[in-house]
Amino acid sequence: LGVCQAATAAANMAQNVPEDMRGFKGICCRSGGLSGLRSWLKAPFYCRVWPEAFRKARSFGFRMATAISSIGLVFALAEPNAVWPHRNGPMWTLVTIVLILTPVQGASLQRSLRRFCGTALGSLLAAGSIALVGRPDLRILSSHIFALCFALKFFEPELQYAGTVAFVTYMVVIFSLTDELDMGPEVAHVELMRRSLHLALRRCLDVAVGVLTTLVVSVFVAPDRAVDELRMREEEALRCAAKGMKAACQLLASHASPTDQEASSNTSQWTELRKEITSSYESLNFAGDGRPGVGDVLEDARWESAWGVDGGVLLLGGLLWFPSCGRRGPPKAKHCLDAVVTVSRLLRSVQTLMGICQSDFGEDAQRPLRHDPRVWATLGPDGEHFTALLETTLLSAVHTLTGQPAATASVPATVEELTERLEERMNQLFEAAANSRLRAGSLVGQSPQLGGMKAAAALKLLELCVQNFIQICRQLDGGNSEDATMSGYESRTSHSSEKCQDSETEEWTV
Repeated sequence: LGVCQAATAAANMAQNVPEDMRGFKGICCRSGGLSGLRSWLKAPFYCRVWPEAFRKARSFGFRMATAISSIGLVFALAEPNAVWPHRNGPMWTLVTIVLILTPVQGASLQRSLRRFCGTALGSLLAAGSIALVGRPDLRILSSHIFALCFALKFFEPELQYAGTVAFVTYMVVIFSLTDELDMGPEVAHVELMRRSLHLALRRCLDVAVGVLTTLVVSVFVAPDRAVDELRMREEEALRCAAKGMKAACQLLASHASPTDQEASSNTSQWTELRKEITSSYESLNFAGDGRPGVGDVLEDARWESAWGVDGGVLLLGGLLWFPSCGRRGPPKAKHCLDAVVTVSRLLRSVQTLMGICQSDFGEDAQRPLRHDPRVWATLGPDGEHFTALLETTLLSAVHTLTGQPAATASVPATVEELTERLEERMNQLFEAAANSRLRAGSLVGQSPQLGGMKAAAALKLLELCVQNFIQICRQLDGGNSEDATMSGYESRTSHSSEKCQDSETEEWTV
């Protein structure tokens, strides 16, 4: 437990060092240029990353110690070697546990299945090669080895680990019979086949015991699930996106105010917002913690969803997992994975919106905003009417992600009700802005800054962001996941067509 925890914590420290203190100019910073060496050398000097690193390593070390201790007790008390003797004892089982038990539950499930399939395939191929040779000829078996190595090169990238295990198992079974092969043709073929089958079956059994132990420990004992990490990253992404949309609403409200207000043009504030959104986008879409090759959170969450271990409840302070029986909790991994594409689209849209708002709109920005009082009524002073509803919807989405009740004291409505209100408020704002542009005559005035066109573009991007935000909330709540942009467009066009039909009917009646 101590060795496993210390090793995992050291790796986490090395990952956190570059993000924690980038400007450190100590001696360790002048180390060699090997990849990752500087971070490893600097890790002991960064005390601030120690608690977080050991927190991540604690549950993994506990699971590893539990699995290895369980196998040790089984072999010590049950003594399976007395029933089925083997010179290696529990070695293959322990090696299997060490190799496939990972800090993330989804990766452990994935590697467990592929290791067992690879072991079975390698054992079957080894027995087949010995059966085809007919006599213990190492030269013929060597040609089989090269042919197998060449064939396994064409495995899919997702199955390369299974192919590697199959090749290693084949080599172990073949070369474990080296003594029999060196004895020459006097060794009976039947005896050679019996020993090879015995070795292959024993290896498959030992690996199966290790895989089963890993599965039980990974699922039930202090699990670290990728779906929980994915929910946390989606919550962070929604908060960043909502922060950017609220800043844009405040800027639009300053230009829509009947009294001339000073528009906020703090460039550093917009730059920080764009950095936060970029960081959230990379954290959501790239492997591991934004570093390719560390671990694919989305792939691990998909495996947890396929095995049905993405729900349930944690007991005894998170030490034990128990499947839930009809209890509504956080959204399933399937819903979270469906929302990833929409969240990415939302972050990109907000990033573009921030780019337009960063330089302010300039003159003539009031043309699509100030000529209709409904724009100001919808946004409110400093955009508080719109941002308050947006903040309430965000809290409802966060409650959904964390498994809290849908309606609480801070959020007195359900997700569906809040999204309908937000969609209606956005349609009111868009229609009022269109009427303001119609009264102003056009978006382009005398100013060469084209402020009216910039404000109109910001409104359109804000509508796109709000529609994506609504779609995400509905996806996480398990509702319809249709394209929110098309649904918003269809709702406005249907509303406009109804108004046109009403006016034509009234004219015909007159």
